[in-house]
Amino acid sequence: IPKIELYKQTTINGENSEPIKIQNKKQRYFKEKTNGFCCNSYLHFIAIYDPDGALWKEGNLYLLSKLKRQSTSICPVPQKTIKDIAKGLIEFRSWCLENSVDFLTDHEFELQRPTFKYAIYLYDEMERGNVALSTAKKRATQVVNFYFHLIDSGYKFKHDLFGGVTERSVYYLNAEGRSMTKNVTSTAIHKMFSMASEASISQDYIEDGGKLIPLTEDEQKALINSLKRIGNIEMTLIFLLAITTGARMQSVLTMPKSIFDNSKHCVKGFYHVGIGPGTQVDVKNNKPHVIHIPKKLYEMVCVYLDSDRYKSRLKKSHYKEDDSNDQYVFITSHRNPYYSRRGDGKIVHLKNVPEGNQIDSFIAKKIIPDLRINDEMFNFRFHDLRATYGINLVRSEMDRIGKFD
Repeated sequence: IPKIELYKQTTINGENSEPIKIQNKKQRYFKEKTNGFCCNSYLHFIAIYDPDGALWKEGNLYLLSKLKRQSTSICPVPQKTIKDIAKGLIEFRSWCLENSVDFLTDHEFELQRPTFKYAIYLYDEMERGNVALSTAKKRATQVVNFYFHLIDSGYKFKHDLFGGVTERSVYYLNAEGRSMTKNVTSTAIHKMFSMASEASISQDYIEDGGKLIPLTEDEQKALINSLKRIGNIEMTLIFLLAITTGARMQSVLTMPKSIFDNSKHCVKGFYHVGIGPGTQVDVKNNKPHVIHIPKKLYEMVCVYLDSDRYKSRLKKSHYKEDDSNDQYVFITSHRNPYYSRRGDGKIVHLKNVPEGNQIDSFIAKKIIPDLRINDEMFNFRFHDLRATYGINLVRSEMDRIGKFD
C-alpha cells in the first residue's frame, strides 16, 4: 500500500475529528490523531491477502502493532523490517492453507499444534538443504512472536504452543562499551534451532548480525581490479567507501551531499564524519557513530558530485528540488536512490522501496562474471566488506605495534 494513515477510529465527532466512510456501515465514524503509533502515516506498508483476495485480519493487525510507539525505539519503523516480518507471515499463512492447518486451533498433542508443526517443517526443509539455518531460525521466531501477539491480544488457546517459556538476562556491551542487560525470552522452538546452530559453528566468519567472511588481501585486489575493468563510477565509490570505512550498506547509500562539502577538515589523512540521527545517514539501531573516510577517496567523491554524470541523474530525479545538501550522493540511472532513507516521504512516488537490491544484482551480474573470466573467482556478499574493513584495521594495528618490538 503506497501510503496508509494511522489514526484512532471513533463514533464521537470531536473538535479535531474528521468523518470517514466505511462500507456497509450505517453508523457514522470519525478519525482522530493518536499518540499510540510512532507516526501519523506510513509509506509502502505491506498488507497480507488470502488467495480469495480478502485481507488476513490477524496477520495484518500484527504488522500494524509493529508501528505502535511502545513497540519500537526507531520511528518510523524501516520498511525493510515490516517487509521481512510480512514475508515470514506470508510463508506461514501459505503453509497453513496448503496443509489444511487452522492456525487458531491448537491440539491435545504437542507436535500437532500449529507452532510445532511449522517448526518441524522448517527444520526438515533445513536438513534437506532447501533453506538456510539462519532463515529457518528467523521464520520460526517470527511465528512464535506472532502467537505471543495473538495471546496478548486476547486470543485463547487451551494448550501450550511453545513447549514452555523461559526468560533470562543477557549481558552485552553497547556502542559506548558499557555493560548492559536485556531480558531474552526463549521457548522449546527457539532451542530446537539453537542446538542446530551450535552444531554448525565455524571459525571462518565474523559474527555481526550475520556470518560475515572477510576478503583476503588477494581477493580485495581482485575486487578492485574488477571494479576498474567494469568502469561503473557509482559502484566503484560505493564499494570503496564500504571497504575503507566499515560502513553498512544503508549508511553508504543514504549519504547526503552535505558530508562532502568544503567546510570539513582533513585530519591525519582522514575526514572524520558523524553518521546516524540528525545526519541524514541511516545506521543500524539508530545509534550515532563516526566513520573515517580516507582523504583520496573523499576527494574522489567530491569530483564525482561535480560531474555532468551526477548532475544529469539528479536533474530528472524526485529529489532535484531538495536542498542541495540533503540530496543523495548515490542515485541510480533511473534517478532514484539506491537505498531510501528512513522517513523519506518521496518514496511514495516509487513502486518499490529502494533497499540496495541493485548492489546485490551488480555483484551477481557484473562482478562475479568478470572475476570468473579473469580466473580470480570467489564468492562474497556486500556485507562481507564490513568484516574485511575490520580485519584490515586489525592488521594495520598489528603492523604498527610490530614497529615498536
